[in-house]
Amino acid sequence: MKKRYIAGILAAFIAAGALLTPVSVNAGEFAFTAEGFNTEDFDVSGFDLNGFDPDSLDTDGIKTGEGVVDRSYEDENRPPEERKAGQEADVSANVLSENDLSLQEESVFSYSGALEAPKPSKTSITNAVYYVYGKRDYPLLDVRPNTAPPYSLGQVSAAHRQKALDSVNLMRMIGGLPRVYIHDFYNELTQYGAVVLAANDSLTHTPPRPAGMDDTFYENGYAATSQSNIAYGWVSGMDSYFNMPRFTLGYMDDSGANNVPVVGHRRWILNPPMLYTGFGFALNGRNAAYSAMYAFNRNGTTPDYDFISWPASGNFPSEFGNMEMPWHVTLNPAKFDISRMNTGNVEVTVTAPDGRKQTINASNTAGNVGDKNQAYFNIDKEGYGIANAIIFRPGTGVFGGDDLRGIYNVTVSGLYTRNGAPAKVSYNIDFFSATYYMGGSDNEAVNDKGINGFIERLYTLCFGREADDDGFIYWRNALIDKSKSGAVVAHGFFLSDEMKLRNLSDDAFVELLYRVMMDRASDPSGKAYWLERLSGGVSREGVFKGFAESAEFTNICASYGIDRGSAPVSQGRDRNTGLTMFVSRLYTKALGRPYDISGLNDWCSRILNGSWSLTDAATTGFFHSPEFLNKKLSNEEYVKVLYRTFLGREYDKPGLNDWVNQLNSGQKSRDEVLRGFSGSREFADIMRQYGL
Repeated sequence: MKKRYIAGILAAFIAAGALLTPVSVNAGEFAFTAEGFNTEDFDVSGFDLNGFDPDSLDTDGIKTGEGVVDRSYEDENRPPEERKAGQEADVSANVLSENDLSLQEESVFSYSGALEAPKPSKTSITNAVYYVYGKRDYPLLDVRPNTAPPYSLGQVSAAHRQKALDSVNLMRMIGGLPRVYIHDFYNELTQYGAVVLAANDSLTHTPPRPAGMDDTFYENGYAATSQSNIAYGWVSGMDSYFNMPRFTLGYMDDSGANNVPVVGHRRWILNPPMLYTGFGFALNGRNAAYSAMYAFNRNGTTPDYDFISWPASGNFPSEFGNMEMPWHVTLNPAKFDISRMNTGNVEVTVTAPDGRKQTINASNTAGNVGDKNQAYFNIDKEGYGIANAIIFRPGTGVFGGDDLRGIYNVTVSGLYTRNGAPAKVSYNIDFFSATYYMGGSDNEAVNDKGINGFIERLYTLCFGREADDDGFIYWRNALIDKSKSGAVVAHGFFLSDEMKLRNLSDDAFVELLYRVMMDRASDPSGKAYWLERLSGGVSREGVFKGFAESAEFTNICASYGIDRGSAPVSQGRDRNTGLTMFVSRLYTKALGRPYDISGLNDWCSRILNGSWSLTDAATTGFFHSPEFLNKKLSNEEYVKVLYRTFLGREYDKPGLNDWVNQLNSGQKSRDEVLRGFSGSREFADIMRQYGL
């Protein structure tokens, strides 16, 4: 049943807090929890890390509306000296005169978020990222809304809403803020908003009334969109690609040209006194996803904090921060003189782990907002949550665009405390990759012992020498950031120029594969199998793939804490060794010669890509080829070739005579005889021998 009163009572609901009582917080409120989930105790093996898709952390394709300002809230959290005329001022006895300022030491603030909130560990953050953004196994909607007349709200799945809440609380945990809770009132309100947006197929905080929508539905939807973070996403044929946890990433990124100057969506999510929120989600007729997250609630008790920043101080996942997005610092107006925070005296210095520095100030303001590669600077004092923010985007000019690793320092100078003393904010961000974090203690972000041992073993067994420094560092970094798997690294050794210079025979190459990839000597039948593959057209890369994807090599990688991954191949003949042997046999039996590599690759690729079937390749492909036709075989010689190719034996005299007589008399054509041989049980047995 529709609730017309929702929009009507919303202002009183927010202002009085009559239905939502402010709640005090304690240290326990900062733990990230969700339905029995605690990051400190959570075992990552308890869910499918292999199902985790790093693309789930990608914000491409997400569009967020411009941030929405709460003007009443803006006045409330403006410091006394900036309040409007007629408002009561709070005159502090501790305010200093200009003559006293020279006696004051500069105050330094270095801890972002609530001062009583412990900084989350890398393990906590990693577990939470996997928990929220792991493989999606929940429905987006239980009941799909009608986004055309007659309009209906539908029903967002409880699991989808819970994950949306988890994503917001993950960001607040990293930011050092208390968790927030879902409230049914806001859920229903924002669902109206999502349906209105989806019906218009347009993202705006002030949507027009969709055709045929009644007053109640529209007014509720308008109330929601004008007080919520809103987002949109669409990829043709991928309606499940966009969900509310992904939209949270878009809100936090806030990299759109209209959002960079204020980072309003992010500031609402990181608003300290927020206690309740709600989420709406709708798909319209073309499967475009629209969502609203209620932003204006402030029923919680504001924790004691000096400043809020993003990226936050302490451990910070590089998946949520880069040089191309705006960074920001919001100051506590109860501790800082916001009236003196302006672009004329504030500047930011970012220092990388290698000592490179970049200073960002008012000179970076004009004209750069839309270019993510350029530095940008702004100070905003609008009511997006706390009504102040120092916004700075480093860009890629100084630090490049690579993923961030290690400890970066951010120092904001030119600030003043409420009592007039000079101040600065200076904090450290320890960037790490949650996607590639391999566990261990927080001081051991990578599996050093395992990675080092894995590389040293390859150098010893493959090359009979110790690792050179450059090579060791190259392979080690590739395994640390997971740009290469264990199989790809081993591939680099076995297919390297140094290995080629060893000039190993096929026999010696296969024996080395057994030693390195299976940690044992070869067995006679296994070795014969792989040597037959090599002589039958499979390259050394293709044979390597067979070893690299074996159970034995999987176990070796696991013993070193390395992801095995898959081995790459660059030629069609190495994609399926059985098929390669089959096609190689066609060259020998049908054409009477060894394969040529280009032809072998071509036929293997055609068959694997589905443009030719096995039977068509074996018949039309080879027996209608110019090379075969140019042989100008007699009917008898033609039939003899069919026996060898399709029956795997020499002819028997009665059979040969029968087939030749049918050809000579015109009773059958060569194609009819060819089909007779290719449809035989013997040829089916031959294909099965090659696993086809």
